[in-house]
Amino acid sequence: MTLKSRVLKFLKNYTSTISRLRMTFPNNLTRPTFFFLIVAIFSGCQILKNLDILTTNQQGVYHTVQKGQTLDSIASVYNINVVRLKRINGVYDPRKLQIGTRLWIPGARQVLNVDSKNNKKAAVKKKKKIKRIPK
Repeated sequence: MTLKSRVLKFLKNYTSTISRLRMTFPNNLTRPTFFFLIVAIFSGCQILKNLDILTTNQQGVYHTVQKGQTLDSIASVYNINVVRLKRINGVYDPRKLQIGTRLWIPGARQVLNVDSKNNKKAAVKKKKKIKRIPK
């Protein structure tokens, strides 16, 4: 069932429900109905965005997180955006990522080796203070 047919089915059911409700509450229904419709449309759009809808034939692999691997390192090896990887796998706090967690990597053709030794982010070096030469 396509997204368009789902939306049309929803609207058909919604309008028939509203018609029945208008018979019961003809005066007070207009504003709440409009508000509900707007909220439903915008929340539906946000839900589709957050789910990062994949087609059923989407190619990909499952990567099992190992000791020392971070979401950033996994994303860089598979060449995928970290935000997208978090969204697809429902990872809300990358610090709580545990060893053995299986992550879906869309578009990957094989499981790649993620080097867990060099995964720490580069430390920011402090700038050396420059001594001023008195004039």
